[in-house]
Amino acid sequence: MTRHAEWTHIESLPPGGRISPYIHWTSAWSHMGDALAAQDLLQTDCPWLARAIRKSLGDAAEPWARLLHNVLPHHALPSTEKTEGAAQEETPGVVHRIPVATDTVILGIIDDATAFAHERFRLPDGQSRVDYLWLQSAPHDPGKRATPFGKEFDRHGVEELIDRSRRGRSGEIVDEEGLYRAAGALDMGRGTPQSLARAASHGTAVADLAGGFSAAHVPADAAPQPSRNLMEIAPDAFDLAIVSLPERLVMDTSGTFAEIFIILGILRLVDHAEQRSQREGRDYPLVINISLGLTAGPRDGSSLLDRFIAAIEAERPRDRVPIRFVLPAGNFRQAQVHAVLEAPLDEAAPPLFWQILPDDRTPSFLEIWSSPLRERPQHVPFDVAIQPSGHAIAAALETVPLDGVFDLFTDEGRQIARCYTQWVPQRSDRPASAGRVRVTLALPPTVPGQPGRPCATPGAWRLLITSEMADVSDAGWPLDLVVQRDDMIPGYRGGGRQSFLRDARYTRVDDRGVTVTRDAPGPDGSYSHVRRAGTINAFASAPEVVVVGGCYADTLEPVDYSGEGGLEGLGLRAVDASAPSSMRRMRAFISAAGSRSGSRVGVGGTSIAAPVMSRELAKAMRPMNERPKLSGVPLLRRSPDDTIPPPVLPVGESTPERYWEKSTSGSSALASGAS
Repeated sequence: MTRHAEWTHIESLPPGGRISPYIHWTSAWSHMGDALAAQDLLQTDCPWLARAIRKSLGDAAEPWARLLHNVLPHHALPSTEKTEGAAQEETPGVVHRIPVATDTVILGIIDDATAFAHERFRLPDGQSRVDYLWLQSAPHDPGKRATPFGKEFDRHGVEELIDRSRRGRSGEIVDEEGLYRAAGALDMGRGTPQSLARAASHGTAVADLAGGFSAAHVPADAAPQPSRNLMEIAPDAFDLAIVSLPERLVMDTSGTFAEIFIILGILRLVDHAEQRSQREGRDYPLVINISLGLTAGPRDGSSLLDRFIAAIEAERPRDRVPIRFVLPAGNFRQAQVHAVLEAPLDEAAPPLFWQILPDDRTPSFLEIWSSPLRERPQHVPFDVAIQPSGHAIAAALETVPLDGVFDLFTDEGRQIARCYTQWVPQRSDRPASAGRVRVTLALPPTVPGQPGRPCATPGAWRLLITSEMADVSDAGWPLDLVVQRDDMIPGYRGGGRQSFLRDARYTRVDDRGVTVTRDAPGPDGSYSHVRRAGTINAFASAPEVVVVGGCYADTLEPVDYSGEGGLEGLGLRAVDASAPSSMRRMRAFISAAGSRSGSRVGVGGTSIAAPVMSRELAKAMRPMNERPKLSGVPLLRRSPDDTIPPPVLPVGESTPERYWEKSTSGSSALASGAS
């Protein structure tokens, strides 16, 4: 029996692309609770940082502030009553041309729960190297410096926690389990997965690779030795500033609320470094590692996170040490989540399908982006039709207005999809184009959470995208299609299953059974719609950040899964450099710290390569005492495209042994092969 479906206009959205389709979808499925005003979230006493907030965000954070209760446990939110006597720490006047701190660098980590009391984050004498800690989902405690939510600790607060948790005759043993419970970092009663209750924690591994040291690295009674080269550094020169994100945020791999929590984390880290610099009269280098990733988004530097990072760089005084942001390239090169349409996709064209998996308990999203346009069109310049699995007729979305919401209903009145049409302006520093058109298709889970809830039919949904214009370039061609991330992180129970794009011309392996890592034309000379190029991490698209791919430690070749950029026509940037993310093809992990002192776990992915780069970048920044040298790092040479593998991170002799394996002669295979 032929089943029909048609689109219905539901509502209009505010112009300017400020409303996230993911947040709009979530709000439609969630109960709206009490609000936190955006101005309560974005506070700083630093004048240039306040300018960066106004310049990049404006009022765009307000919708996110209204929905924080969807991510944070109730006890992490502040009380509605104002706390008396909680005064802000006084900030000295702005100090210009303060000397650079050549003996210390601050490493910022924004990630999953981090075992901040781990022995690898302490000095040989037992003192903590954690200079700042924000537990975003811990019970709210305004303390001396009120946080918008959660709980924060300075170095003294972390030391107090460790001292209260010492056991044994001389206090040589730290009860880490009890410490994390007392701090609010571990609470099995929250109803969410607790990373610090498992043997492995992503945040701990990242922090270890970025700034972890063995307790025996420097003997307590050893006399200080002069550094022989840029790559040597002592543990006391690496101060850690850690932001632990909420569990629900990490569990939602589609990143519904990720940007605002990351932005708030950056704000607190930069504000902390600024407060310390002004208080001590020294300009501390700051490297911020964000080992998180998405597949979909603008990916052209125009997202709120991109604009915030760009504003920080633009507003920071020119005579100050620059702040470095390091992000991974992503792990989705082979996931078939990206496609490029160079011509209209009609019935006669090679078909392109969106494969929706069964037993998916989370929504699936597909974004369709136009190429940059010089002016805002009156309506969506291309027609989108989607043929649901099991339906004989495709539902066409033709000549619809921008900034609208449309639902797809069957003849029986059952909702099976939603579509968002938006005009997304470009960054103000890119005057060549006014913006891009984004069409976001949203499908409900294939398993309804409750009886009567909408659900999508699993299977192959065919996509048809055409245009009435004679010159399709005027309609925004070529088009960029990206499936949003929707997988399930080990240890979490989100229930997501990653949907993907299908094209019969796409080749996973060659005739020898070897994985294909580069796009190449088929026998007829045509390319598949589905591409590996353009699979770069959507968080890592700002030109101001350092993007790190993964490589094998033994051969220095790029790993098969490392995200690829380089589609300059669509505004996508390239990967800057590669760092080890796997030891070898048959051993796809690197050793890093587990959740408790003395434990080691195997970790992999470009999110592990990023902290390796952060560590080396921090080493390169620290000894330099002349500001012009800090404006760039020679080992990060950018290329205009991504047709060749990015340069591999040079690793010095003093790099910890876990980054490589010893050869039979005892020399480092990685160090000897570094370019």
